[in-house]
Amino acid sequence: MNTISEYNWHGHDIKIQANASPKYLWLDYRLNLQIDNRKINSSNKCSLIRSQTSFLLKHNGRNLKGKIISAGFPLTPVISQLTIVDDSILGKSKILIGKRIFTYLLLFIAILSLNML
Repeated sequence: MNTISEYNWHGHDIKIQANASPKYLWLDYRLNLQIDNRKINSSNKCSLIRSQTSFLLKHNGRNLKGKIISAGFPLTPVISQLTIVDDSILGKSKILIGKRIFTYLLLFIAILSLNML
């Protein structure tokens, strides 16, 4: 399972990485988006099990709309992603969210420790 999704669309290199945030014990995540090795600021709309990240891609002098639709349960380290540029599906993938596994390992150890008391 990859922690980064990579695509090439009409000569543009697109990289998507999901990182868990310690702010909520690594249970939430944020997508880092790079297009042609430049970090892209993106807007993010979240719900409990689904999020959508929107971005603009400059191509041939035009700004094309793109979005990444992510779905996954809060307590799982894997999410599904659908990447769309200019109303065309660029790719589907599953991505491993970094640091979530560490959190679940700690929670598992804590639960085992409580059961042993």
